[in-house]
Amino acid sequence: MASFSICSGKGSLGFTKSVVYSRLHIILEDEAPAGRKYLQCGNVLLQSNCGGTLVSLNLRIRFVPGLYAVSRLEAKEDVPAWLSGPGFKAVIYSDDEVTLVCLEERVPSGITAETGWACLRTIGPFPFDAAGIVKSLITPLSDNGIGVFVICTFDGEHVLIPASEANSAKRFLEIAGHTVEND
Repeated sequence: MASFSICSGKGSLGFTKSVVYSRLHIILEDEAPAGRKYLQCGNVLLQSNCGGTLVSLNLRIRFVPGLYAVSRLEAKEDVPAWLSGPGFKAVIYSDDEVTLVCLEERVPSGITAETGWACLRTIGPFPFDAAGIVKSLITPLSDNGIGVFVICTFDGEHVLIPASEANSAKRFLEIAGHTVEND
């Protein structure tokens, strides 16, 4: 007999097979419709690809205005002046490259860049050592084929997604129990 636990933030409940508990019908993975990654039962979400474990971390998320680019410079290059200006931006140094994130309108031609990214931002702050925030944010996206580029800041997370996937991303995040605001 199959069993799994539901963790709601108020404790953990163990169930076997498909049961009714407090007028909530719990569905196991083997009962899920083909191709569905998430099952919504009332206001509770089950992740069918996680053996029936409830995702209980509900985040507030907003879209940051603008379209963004992720650019690459050589490792020893300085941060260029074109990165300056209002809006979200990030500089990431590694041994073999410098990655810049900014509004795509700032990136000059001739710079290696991926453009057309929308930016989602968690509305925090969160405890600095909180576990599961990034996972809760990217799992509904990645499990449904939406690529992500994650940048964490002191007070929250920024996730770049293809702008063409913004509506789908919003839907998948809301199905996962998150609140998505437009800006």
